[in-house]
Amino acid sequence: MSHDTDDATMAAAREDVYRRFFHNGEPPPWREHGTEQGRAKMDADVLRFAALAPMDVFSDPEAFAELLELGDFQGWT
Repeated sequence: MSHDTDDATMAAAREDVYRRFFHNGEPPPWREHGTEQGRAKMDADVLRFAALAPMDVFSDPEAFAELLELGDFQGWT
């Protein structure tokens, strides 16, 4: 998790991304990446996706690919 982002903010961002881009309902337990670098990237991606409008994500091929990678890793797809 980002050093300047608290647990509650990160959990809310993860839930928001899950519900806006994948499914309604309660998200499954979060899967932590196995490396610190992977965790930091995943947290940064979640915060970025939570801040973007869906059309901004879907219209950016790189962002959309990263969203799908996140969803695949988390078992959301």
